[in-house]
Amino acid sequence: MNILKNKNIMITGSNGFIGKHIVNALKENNIIIGIPKQYSFETLNKLIMENQTDIIFHVGAESQVPDSIKDPQSTFIKNI
Repeated sequence: MNILKNKNIMITGSNGFIGKHIVNALKENNIIIGIPKQYSFETLNKLIMENQTDIIFHVGAESQVPDSIKDPQSTFIKNI
């Protein structure tokens, strides 16, 4: 994985199941910018620019099925 060395990597959902594994796999040779919760587009854009982000892993999502059934539109917006 030489392509993933010495990079500034942003990971949305960094506290989730998949996010934690990505952080652990990549933290040795990279700068990790973990995004554990949902932010506005403007805030994320600012973080991307300020940290000179090279790669983004977007794995943050609403994972609760009952919540998505109650409010599918909100779940859809959160998961984009």
